[in-house]
Amino acid sequence: MADIKLKERAPIKTIDKARIGTQKIKDNLINIKDKTDFMTDTNNENSYNSPEDYATQRIKDKGEIIANKGINKFDEQGRKSVKQTKENFKKGKETIDDIIRKRKNKQIEKKMADIKSKNKILKVKNRVKSSSQNVKRANDLSKKAIKTSQKVAKETAKATKESIKASQKVAQATKELTKRAIQGTKIAIKAAIQAIKAIVTGTKALISLLIAGGWVSVIVILIICIFGGIMALFNRDGSEETASVWNGDMVQVAQSQLGVTGGDPYWSWYGFDSRVEWCACFVSWCAEQCNKINEGTVPKFSGCINGVNWYKEHNAWSERTEYPMSGDIIFFDWKDKNTGEQDGNSDHVGIVKSVDFDKNIITTIEGNSSDSVKENHYNKDDVEILGYGRPLFVKTNSETSQ
Repeated sequence: MADIKLKERAPIKTIDKARIGTQKIKDNLINIKDKTDFMTDTNNENSYNSPEDYATQRIKDKGEIIANKGINKFDEQGRKSVKQTKENFKKGKETIDDIIRKRKNKQIEKKMADIKSKNKILKVKNRVKSSSQNVKRANDLSKKAIKTSQKVAKETAKATKESIKASQKVAQATKELTKRAIQGTKIAIKAAIQAIKAIVTGTKALISLLIAGGWVSVIVILIICIFGGIMALFNRDGSEETASVWNGDMVQVAQSQLGVTGGDPYWSWYGFDSRVEWCACFVSWCAEQCNKINEGTVPKFSGCINGVNWYKEHNAWSERTEYPMSGDIIFFDWKDKNTGEQDGNSDHVGIVKSVDFDKNIITTIEGNSSDSVKENHYNKDDVEILGYGRPLFVKTNSETSQ
């Protein structure tokens, strides 16, 4: 704290006027004393030897009185000044103490704020750290899930391929048996057809026949295995028992693609560099997965009209008035949106999945149906169905339509 400086008082200067005035008073007193015939009293302590002594003493006494008053006045003023100075010093000290206290309080508040800020920063860091750990855990779980999904997808694809291969082997064996069966007699064929129909429509009779045992039941079962595929050849009357016998492998492949959008796997496989209307490419791709294109039983085609022409050229075309089978290739002729007319040419193609003869409904799997692979349903008598192409039973060396 800085020292408080007190203002020094200027010394009292005597002037000549005061001296002259005193001398005048003295002269006046001497005259007065002479006129009053002052008598010296030796016993009086206030006696004076001369009027001059009296005047001198009176002036002296008056000067002492004035001096004492001045001293007292100065002392009183000094005491007041000292008291005021003390009070000012006290107030100044209190002011300084108050300033110091406020500063200390501000420093304390600042330190507290810093502590709170540090605590907040620490909490934020902990939250960030916790969030980072959660993100890391989520990433780890996502990676594991992706790996698991990829593994499942690979296993599914592998299982699908194995299933397709097995279906191809079964279909090939069935075709070979069919070839041999065709070389048999008409009597054996008719007997087999009647036996199979009887077994399908009468399950109880079949169970009874098997329970009865003997070579009869064994022979019937062998006939079913050998001539099962023949029923598809005679399914022009819409027999529900034989509608799903043929080309099940191609339907399985098509069904495994449900939900695929854009058609890139199919039109790029066909050889196109950019997107085209890919319904025919999808059908051809499914046939390729079942080795039917290499066998020559299904054409490779990207245009629906070319596909129709191929089936008609190979006597494998069925009009829409006939019932299709599972695995048949279904062709559509859409109505013109403006005129409602049909031009007799195919605009779209798909694969027949199944036929419900009770409800007269045909279920299909189609590529490029709203730009995706979808399952659709049609009434058998729908006029927009143009007809069906049936995969050949026997290999052909004819070139496929492109």
